[in-house]
Amino acid sequence: MATPNRLGNLKRDPEVQGHDEAASPAAADPALRTAHRLLERYMPAYVIVDADFEILEAWAGTGAFLELPRGRPKANLAAMARTELAVDIKSAVSKVLTWGERLVRDDLIVGHDEERRYLTLIVETLSGSEASQGRCLVVFQADPAAVAT
Repeated sequence: MATPNRLGNLKRDPEVQGHDEAASPAAADPALRTAHRLLERYMPAYVIVDADFEILEAWAGTGAFLELPRGRPKANLAAMARTELAVDIKSAVSKVLTWGERLVRDDLIVGHDEERRYLTLIVETLSGSEASQGRCLVVFQADPAAVAT
């Protein structure tokens, strides 16, 4: 399992993983290492948040959608959402946590001027155990090829 460190970068949790990555088959096989790098490249940016919007885990690539707020840094999705997305993100997460149903918004735009891109926001509750109660996955899928007008 990956966990964010103090700088927001993901690191592997060796206790959860149960073995050293260097000893894994992927470390020894160049094809598997390449496959893992490609998966990381194409995996969408995401965060996992709790009912208070606290970010519990993040995947690389959220910088186009989230930013550090002014003042003392907080790992709170509501505080970190970019201005043009804040209302939509907060509303989507609140609805999913209230109703427990998956929500997809494919009509959002992120960026300014020539860098405007379409964004699909997917929010889904995490289920399966009491530990995941009140938590949800927020996925950001930007279409880098489609420039919004």
